[in-house]
Amino acid sequence: MERLNLYINKLLDNFPGFIFGISSIIIGLTGDFLAMSLRPGYSILKNMVSTLGIGPGAIFFNLGIIFSGLIAIPFYIDLGRFVRNDENNYQTLRKTAITCAIISCVTMALVGIFPAIQNVSIIIILHYLTALTSWLTGMIYCTIFSFLMLKNPVFPKFLAYLGFLPGGTILFLLILVTIPSATTLIPFVEWCMVFTIIFYISINSIYMIYKRT
Repeated sequence: MERLNLYINKLLDNFPGFIFGISSIIIGLTGDFLAMSLRPGYSILKNMVSTLGIGPGAIFFNLGIIFSGLIAIPFYIDLGRFVRNDENNYQTLRKTAITCAIISCVTMALVGIFPAIQNVSIIIILHYLTALTSWLTGMIYCTIFSFLMLKNPVFPKFLAYLGFLPGGTILFLLILVTIPSATTLIPFVEWCMVFTIIFYISINSIYMIYKRT
């Protein structure tokens, strides 16, 4: 484990986390837009994100979500290094946030490996399980990172509070999926969740660039 940590730290010293964060966003959005362009009539107000993983353009969406998920892992590890404070407080929470972020990224990538193919039971079950796991762990790491930023005077307060946005959106989405009458709202809220996570990675990547200059 120590050797692995040494390798990761060396990697991030040479290739800062913001590189992986920005790359993850570019790859993910490229896959999304290519898939949308091949599905006439697709609407973020009416169609779930995962429907892009089947039919025309599915290969772009699935590859995009696989690679963007995996590439985001070093970003979150580096973010975990950034929120570490000099007093060495909240280390267990910090490690929990990093672990949840890695799990969220891996399970997000697995969503691309197990697309929402409705007529194949095992695939659709794995799709929903991996998506749910990614959402839950995403809500946890966003909340913990925000808490740690609030406790670290190095971080501006607005940056810390912004982290509660994706966590709150994920929680709202999880509540909606339990309400049958809210079905029509779910696609839009799910896309809102996607955009808030993109914004979260973007704003933190920009801050990382600022701190390294």
